Amino acid sequence: MVSGDIGHVLRHSNPGINIQFTMQNTRLITEFRRCKPVKSYKKSSFVDIYEVLQSLRNDEVFCDVKLVTEDDNNIIFAHKVVLASASPYFHAMFTKFAERNLDLVVIRDINPTALLLLVKFIYSGQIMITEENVQILFSTSNFLQLEEVFESVIRWVKHELDSRKCVLPQLMKYVRLPLISKNYILDKVVEEPLIKNCFKCKDFINEALNFQILKAEEYCGIPQNIRHKPRYGDKVILVVGGMNTDASKSIEWYDPKTDQWQYGPEMITSPEGAGLALVKDNLVFAVGGFDKDDYESLRSVAVLDVSSESPCWKPMVDMIVKRQYPVVGVIKDYLYAVGGFNNVDGDVYSAEMFDYNTQEWHMISGLPSIRSYFGGAVLNNLLYVVGGCGQSLQDLDTVECYDPSLDTWKPVAKMSVCRSGVGVGVLDGVLYAVGGHDGFNHLSSVEAYRPSTGVWTSITDMHLPRRYAGVVTLDGLLYVVGGYDYSSFLYSTECYNPQTNSWTIVTALMNDERIQSGVVAINRPRHFTTC
Repeated sequence: MVSGDIGHVLRHSNPGINIQFTMQNTRLITEFRRCKPVKSYKKSSFVDIYEVLQSLRNDEVFCDVKLVTEDDNNIIFAHKVVLASASPYFHAMFTKFAERNLDLVVIRDINPTALLLLVKFIYSGQIMITEENVQILFSTSNFLQLEEVFESVIRWVKHELDSRKCVLPQLMKYVRLPLISKNYILDKVVEEPLIKNCFKCKDFINEALNFQILKAEEYCGIPQNIRHKPRYGDKVILVVGGMNTDASKSIEWYDPKTDQWQYGPEMITSPEGAGLALVKDNLVFAVGGFDKDDYESLRSVAVLDVSSESPCWKPMVDMIVKRQYPVVGVIKDYLYAVGGFNNVDGDVYSAEMFDYNTQEWHMISGLPSIRSYFGGAVLNNLLYVVGGCGQSLQDLDTVECYDPSLDTWKPVAKMSVCRSGVGVGVLDGVLYAVGGHDGFNHLSSVEAYRPSTGVWTSITDMHLPRRYAGVVTLDGLLYVVGGYDYSSFLYSTECYNPQTNSWTIVTALMNDERIQSGVVAINRPRHFTTC
């Protein structure tokens, strides 16, 4: 080792081999080192076996699987047993899923360069981490032991600390801390000085430890019995914007079939606080919000046609009133925007309606009572507004609904507790009020309203308290996305199954933590690219 280099030893998944990472010229170079033998007998050619396997892979000999990515047609030849022995990802793929019987496997949502580098790493124990590939390598961390990924991040940052410590939060979000053991988090991650001094990284740790509190059986994806057979029109969850510098312009979508989040086309501008609604099954409307550069409230409306071969956000007709954080809903071909806030009038109690056929906005009856930070949803052609804050900023338990046929509002039954920042969704004819704040605490409690009985009833609590979370229905489940838990913004999602009255944590985490984001369910997009 050259004097002044930084050397660290990590245990490779293959027994009997250590990997030594040597930092030199902004690169991490791995070198083989022989382990000290445990028994008196040592097979001198052990390391040579992997050199032979690498040679066999290069010559395409005895290979029983070919890997390709969605975005690249180059085939990577490999041996299933070698991949499975080194990577939990491949072990699960080749033992539990349909890929175990396939010789050509498409690896989705992964950079082709990163896939090739990581396959070579499995065979050789060597990998170069550079300025150019560090992010794509960490984004594919499922292929490596998660502990190794965390340690690699820290080493890479420390090598040029002054210039790299600012990107630590961006790298850390690719380390799936909730899937690392609690002991490792407490012993290694929490005690790492770089993490201790990074406020953003503490949010990752808090969320990971919250996950660790849950029982092991709750760490599962969506139950297999709700995964429909592949067909055109399968639905996914689309999340837009949110109160977060990194997320305000971005959108991402979650596919329960693959249990993965991925980015979609960015918005034209980067407003925060826009309401989101789906019109005619394929048109996603982002309504209002505010410009985070000058905090100017907006009338603007943008639309995304998710069925288009070139989906991009396009401007639509502006609203009449500036609104940030409006409640929006769709009844037939009419889009409703209710309440909100603007930097001229403060809280806004008016409401308006957009006629998609005439492309015009019209004012309708405004809210009958003072209400802000409320949630809302459409049920049985009525628009419900739920909870929020009153005139003196007291949290509310009241609920009102709007009948468009009469252009009138009326009160309905009160909830059992006050909820501001409440998430609201509809599933199987039932209105759900999810989380929020009761004036004292952030809530994990949830209650359900059935119009047939006119009564709110409590259901099982969520695993985490969530305020300002997005709520959407998909495949008979109620999904709750992101939010705020009193200490940090959340990356996580959980879903409610009314058949079992139970909540399940979704293992996949969003790429960006989000609160007050817009959420809708759409047909699975075929042509999403950044535009």
